[in-house]
Amino acid sequence: MSAKKKGRTIRKTLEDYDLLQPLLFLGITAGFITLILLLQIPLAGLHTQNQTNRSTLNKTLFNITLISEQSCTDCYDVRAFADGLALSTNSNYTRVDVYDRTSERGKQLIERYNITLVPTIIFSPRANQNTTNRLVLRLSTVEDDGNLVMRYLNPPYKNLTSNTVLAGQPNITFIINQECSVCFTIDLFIDLFRAYGIYSQYAFVLSHTSEHGKEIIARYNITAIPSVVLDSRGAHYTAFMHEAWPELGSIETDGALVFRNVSAVGNGAYFDLVLNQTLLT
Repeated sequence: MSAKKKGRTIRKTLEDYDLLQPLLFLGITAGFITLILLLQIPLAGLHTQNQTNRSTLNKTLFNITLISEQSCTDCYDVRAFADGLALSTNSNYTRVDVYDRTSERGKQLIERYNITLVPTIIFSPRANQNTTNRLVLRLSTVEDDGNLVMRYLNPPYKNLTSNTVLAGQPNITFIINQECSVCFTIDLFIDLFRAYGIYSQYAFVLSHTSEHGKEIIARYNITAIPSVVLDSRGAHYTAFMHEAWPELGSIETDGALVFRNVSAVGNGAYFDLVLNQTLLT
């Protein structure tokens, strides 16, 4: 794949998805966010009744159906996600139905909407309004009956097709030229990953002249740096793979994700390993 390819820039992606990051973050820190939500509930009670009534009138109200996976204790907390959505978009749900995916109703909904990843949320049509539209539509598909099914999830979640739980937190390896002071920095990659809720337990920064750096460059035929390689767990972040990655990099035969499109950086400089010189994007 060419190192330069026209398309949306990483910076533009970050501008457009600033509201998405807090919600995707819930997928891996649901316990902490739930604590925050619980702390916020008593604070809401400090408002007067009139203030509460006016706030309710201005909210977008919708129903949600949660399809859970009781066998997956490590899967993300879908209820915390829904609570976070309501708080961040001035909306609320008036009815909540919860079905395990093995229940009769759960099976019916999974078959009806061809759901392949759980846990997930089905939103009533009224969720497709105002600022909620921006967030829900980004993560969901609109069905024939107007309901919205959330399909772009962050791990851990269960893939019903393969009957496996897919984990997140990929190993991330950055390749840089330490001598290129004008090259764009890996902070841009880090901000992008955070915007999609991608965090890693193990991250490495390698010089392109180091033995390990050379090995990775040769293995994936990397021609421009800075670059970044995520192991195969990076592909489990379905929103990231659906919206961002097609214009940023490649999926290798071993499942790794390799950044290649330096033009996506926007205005900046990079080091061309073929020409052995610094170029502008």
